[in-house]
Amino acid sequence: MKRLNAYTILVIATLLFALSAQANHVLTLSPELIDISPGNPWPLSPVGMPKAPVTVRFTAVDGASNYSILLSGPGSYNLTLNTFAQGDFVEASFALPPQANAGFYQLRIQALNQNGAPMGPASTPFPFNTIMQQPQPFVPNSNTFAGGVLLVSQVYVPPGVTVTVPNGLTLYSIGPVNIYGAIIGSPGQFPGGSGAGVTINASGPMQIAGLVLGGRGADGQHASIGAGSGQPATAVGGNAGDGGDVALRTLNAPITILSNAHVESGHGGRGGNARAYGGNATQPMQRGGDAIATGGNGG
Repeated sequence: MKRLNAYTILVIATLLFALSAQANHVLTLSPELIDISPGNPWPLSPVGMPKAPVTVRFTAVDGASNYSILLSGPGSYNLTLNTFAQGDFVEASFALPPQANAGFYQLRIQALNQNGAPMGPASTPFPFNTIMQQPQPFVPNSNTFAGGVLLVSQVYVPPGVTVTVPNGLTLYSIGPVNIYGAIIGSPGQFPGGSGAGVTINASGPMQIAGLVLGGRGADGQHASIGAGSGQPATAVGGNAGDGGDVALRTLNAPITILSNAHVESGHGGRGGNARAYGGNATQPMQRGGDAIATGGNGG
């Protein structure tokens, strides 16, 4: 059997590395969808009305300057994305045109170079359904509760009015958003429970002059264990809940947060305390039971 010298091995290793790098580069030429909001199906306003923005999160493509959304279904559309954040992952938004009708669509994401030309293949098609809904104004005139996913024509929370969010609220507004009162997420409802989040997506301008707060995560469950004679004891405190997220997004429209406003995601809870008591020895000079106590992680 012929032995390879060090130079030959180096050449082979370099070639394999180059092939591996090329293979990896090919894989990154196609963006892959990670998350899309709203879920499936999407609420869609009637034909002729503006459409609420949709948020997508997907893997970035090396060298891409922008991305577009390719839609096929009741209509075919090529939509430029409004990018919020870009790194290893891209978060961006788009809206169907007013003439779009409800039905089943296929969505693909296409990377674009600096000249706006397609760059590599588009992502794997993502099927989704849309359902027609008539948006109503979200204009509470007194303290109230709200939750779930709501398609609305506008948002106006007047001064002195508080909207309490027990389990999360996502508003999709096809018009302007003005908050002078408060939208407040509730804290976690049980040990380790997450606080309620608030997400507002708007096709029109947004102005916040009041409060938009995520709920605080609940503390973790405490643990206290005592063992019998000579027996070991292990106690593990529960993990705390995460604070509720707050996300504000518009589609090609300004967001204005006035100096007297307060916008903040909820704080995480505290990890649960743990106490363990090993059992006493049963005989003189005998070792008692070990005790291990581990506190829970904070939110």
